[in-house]
Amino acid sequence: PSRYLPRTEGGNKEPYPTFHFGFGRRVCPGRYLGDGNFWIAVATILALFKIERVKDKNGVEIMPTIGLDTGLTSHPKPYECNIRIRDENAQALL
Repeated sequence: PSRYLPRTEGGNKEPYPTFHFGFGRRVCPGRYLGDGNFWIAVATILALFKIERVKDKNGVEIMPTIGLDTGLTSHPKPYECNIRIRDENAQALL
């Protein structure tokens, strides 16, 4: 997200969150593997699928409402979307 960009580029210069891997002597030894696998999974999903807004009965796209559930961690509130395979090449990779 843009909040991790430096202030000169419009961000808030927040540090990249790594608290979920622990601290000090007890830090997770697999943190680099876990972080790398997460980004590989996200890149694969974005490369193979189209994620689009849902349409109403008149064919007009519905803009989802943006909101966060907060607590120890924040995550987006549920919303509807259409997830479709991009093309035949993407289908062949699956």
